[in-house]
Amino acid sequence: MKMSTVEIVITLVIAILTASCGILGVMLQRKTERIKIVETQLSERKSKAYADLAGLFYGILKTIKQKKAINETETQNLLYHLKKEILIYGSDDVFRRLNNWLCSTGTENANTQMINFMELLLSLRRDIYNNHTSITKEEVLIHIMQNEDEAKSLLKVWSEK
Repeated sequence: MKMSTVEIVITLVIAILTASCGILGVMLQRKTERIKIVETQLSERKSKAYADLAGLFYGILKTIKQKKAINETETQNLLYHLKKEILIYGSDDVFRRLNNWLCSTGTENANTQMINFMELLLSLRRDIYNNHTSITKEEVLIHIMQNEDEAKSLLKVWSEK
């Protein structure tokens, strides 16, 4: 049985379309894999920057509680590095809350600094957990201050502003 020209053309078109779909599928899969790899790398860098920022704060807190001198040069160098990392990898909210906290450290009282830092920590958690965190401001303050009454008092003062 001999195939007509129309049948040959249809067979060739089907073969070309099938091959094209296969090639496009492979290309799309590779592109998707590359995007996932980049997203994973960005997430890892962001998580490290967030953990290092929290570590800086807790390191300073530990040094103060142990009544030791803070190495200001080392602390400043680490802070500048973390500011750069958060500018590049952090969410917009984390970036803004970091700026609020840093600006409050030079001009405002310790309560405002603590509130701003607490809001920064909550923003870090929200970003890392994709807004799926049930931790409250009060819980973060209690965690930082290790005194429930003082934390509640500070929150009350803060909410009255």
